[in-house]
Amino acid sequence: ITPKKPAIKDECFQVSSAEELYGFAAARMGTNGFETDTTGCMELTKDIVVNKNVLNSDGDLAGDTASYIPWVPVTGFHGTIKGNGHTISGLFVKQDDSEHKDIGFFGTFGGTIEDLHIMDSYIEDGHSTVSHHVGGFVGENYAKGGTRYGITIKKSSFSGTVLSRSTVGVGGFIGLNDAGTIIEESHMSGKVTGQSYLGGLISRADDVTITRSFNSANIETTNYNAGGLI
Repeated sequence: ITPKKPAIKDECFQVSSAEELYGFAAARMGTNGFETDTTGCMELTKDIVVNKNVLNSDGDLAGDTASYIPWVPVTGFHGTIKGNGHTISGLFVKQDDSEHKDIGFFGTFGGTIEDLHIMDSYIEDGHSTVSHHVGGFVGENYAKGGTRYGITIKKSSFSGTVLSRSTVGVGGFIGLNDAGTIIEESHMSGKVTGQSYLGGLISRADDVTITRSFNSANIETTNYNAGGLI
């Protein structure tokens, strides 16, 4: 995929293709030759497919990962994601780095994700000795200076596999949030796998409110501390 910077309308990135999704990430982080753009809003205007048929019926990778286009999690984002009921399919993240890097659709995030559906996607922390916080939507809440930003997820879903080989924890939606967490009318399905501190929606968090939401993913722990929601 060749990243293409999406148009900005009403101070919000307008994303309608995989190229523009990767362009949004590149612009936000100042990578791939893009100048950093701190616009704090992204809006989907169409369904997006990055990779097809990433997972088989058991939630395992369906093919040779060399053929998959990898997603590099967006970090340091504070703002709003508007899904408008659209889907992102086929995200593939596999982090084997020995440095600490939180992973998910967003590595670090603070703000609101609303009406977004991520499907047929695979998020893996492949390093067993380094603490990467892992979540389908967000690895860890964003902090800047003395401010730690909370996370709100509304009317959204994640369907896929979220896996960690370390002991730090893995959540279907959020790996770690030590600020306020609100989840409303949202659901997780698929598989959450790791050594310890597993949650169908959240691994570990402070000040949590969950309403009209559920998890139907399998929770598979090889060690201890696992919950259907947290």
